[in-house]
Amino acid sequence: MAEVNQDASLIEVHGRGGLSVPYTRFRKSQQGREEQVDISASIIYIEIPAIHLRKRLLVNPSDPKGLLLKLLRAEVEKLPVTACEFAVIDETTDTPDVEWQGRIVRTGYIGDPSV
Repeated sequence: MAEVNQDASLIEVHGRGGLSVPYTRFRKSQQGREEQVDISASIIYIEIPAIHLRKRLLVNPSDPKGLLLKLLRAEVEKLPVTACEFAVIDETTDTPDVEWQGRIVRTGYIGDPSV
C-alpha cells in the first residue's frame, strides 16, 4: 500500500507493491465552486532522476477527466530507501510546467521472502 501526502510532497511505497495514484486538476468556476479540469488528453510525465525514470501518466479508467500515475513493482523496487526527488511535468504546451514535485521513498523489503 502506498501513502501519498501531497501537502508534504512525500510518496511512500512498499517495495513489494506497485503505485497507482489518480491525478486530477481542479479550478474555481465563476460561481466560486471547485470544478475538475479535463486533463485526459494532456501530456504529463513523472520523472524520478535517481532511477533514471521518465514515464507518461496513463488514462484513468475510473475517471474520464483524469490521469493515473502508475509505477509497476519492478520500478518501485529500483527506488532507494532514502527519499529521492520526483517531479510531475505537464508538457502539453511548448512551455513545460512542473505541477507537483517532492520526494518518493521505498519502504519495507523487496523480493519474495520465501525464496
